Amino acid sequence: MNIQPAAADRERLALSVLVASLGHASGGSVPPELMVSEGNRIESVDIGGDAIFSRHADLVRTARKEVFIQTFAWEPTAPGAQTILDALVEAAENHKKSEEASRGEKLRVCLLINEGTGLAQKFMLMTAATRRRPAHRRWPSTPHSLVGNYRNDPQHKYAPLLQDIDFQVRVHQHASSNSMHSKSVVVDGAAAAVTGANVQARNHGDRPAYDFGITFRGDGAQGLREDFVSHWNSAGNPDQQTEPLPTARLTELAETGAPDAPAGVTMAILTRKPDSNLFNTGNDNPQNQAFMAAIANARNSIQVMTPNMNSPAVLKALANAADMGVRVQILLSMGFNDDRMNNMVAGGTNAMTIDKLKRMVRNHSALDIRYFRNPAHDTDSPPVTGNSPGASHVKFFAADDAIVIVGSANMDKTSWHFSAETNLALFGTEACQRIKSEVFDPVFEHSEPV
Repeated sequence: MNIQPAAADRERLALSVLVASLGHASGGSVPPELMVSEGNRIESVDIGGDAIFSRHADLVRTARKEVFIQTFAWEPTAPGAQTILDALVEAAENHKKSEEASRGEKLRVCLLINEGTGLAQKFMLMTAATRRRPAHRRWPSTPHSLVGNYRNDPQHKYAPLLQDIDFQVRVHQHASSNSMHSKSVVVDGAAAAVTGANVQARNHGDRPAYDFGITFRGDGAQGLREDFVSHWNSAGNPDQQTEPLPTARLTELAETGAPDAPAGVTMAILTRKPDSNLFNTGNDNPQNQAFMAAIANARNSIQVMTPNMNSPAVLKALANAADMGVRVQILLSMGFNDDRMNNMVAGGTNAMTIDKLKRMVRNHSALDIRYFRNPAHDTDSPPVTGNSPGASHVKFFAADDAIVIVGSANMDKTSWHFSAETNLALFGTEACQRIKSEVFDPVFEHSEPV
């Protein structure tokens, strides 16, 4: 059977990404046997906080045994959090009528959030969009606080929820840049969601941040479950006694792809572990290796959308690709977190990156850099500046309409060298074109060339 050149190139690109990432599995949070899966079914591509967290809630309602949620930021009163908590109430009620409940088993819900301490906390607060002085004490991470019941009022809307389910909270505490930046929801090891959006109020309202996520069902959820378990078991909680999680596969609940589409979508879980060394420049992890392999082996086009970009390895790889004649399209957020990025450790602002990349590239006709303009705003509106309402928080990568990578990782030094990250690579033209056409293409056309 003869393979057409385009198909052969796509297969070679996919193989290069898989080989590179699997070869550095020890630098991530998922064992190699769970990193790659076939037969997955994409259930939705969701743009905007309302849609993203509504889909997360839909997943939660189907839970029979467990719900695992990890996020960099969790605001209990944010609409997204309320949507998820309401779904947990429904799941708890449904669970009472299940076989598991008849055996005395409660629905297990594990919520893992990031918590900066010491210098990390001070730096984040003092460089936030709305600057705040560091608090003298930390907010408690009790279950009732994380559902918004700060006074532990028995009459609170979600007070019964904590009695009906096994609700445990852990926090990833860090005093350096080694945060837990991952954002995912895994239900029963059978269905999952990956997003770049945190559970925050900024993702809702009249001018919400621009972000997206995907939900899917299939064996890829087992890899994301393992990623969560790894993060959970290395975290803790000074405010609640919690239990470590087993890594056992939930075989009786795991499902594969759609019955009418047995081939499904091949996926790879791409992660990296947190690192507190502020001088770390290594790329020995599945996430970084996958990105670099995809860029190096692309032959036609590369699309990148990220709030910040300054990783030296990324810039060098993209410059080389452009000089090889690959069309490189980059969509950045103007002035995003400039106060936080404008230092040697963080790696520099987007304006600095654009200037540097233009000097690195010789074939400027292949390079197209634009500043994000929100498609929901007026057509003559300027690009959104800073981390203001409507700013883009999207993390998206595509190459040759053959692979997309979505998840938590920005293309900056923090995501590449310091923080824990969780991403999903999806292979195949159909999946790539679907996500790219909804998330990247219309926004890129609407945005302002630099």
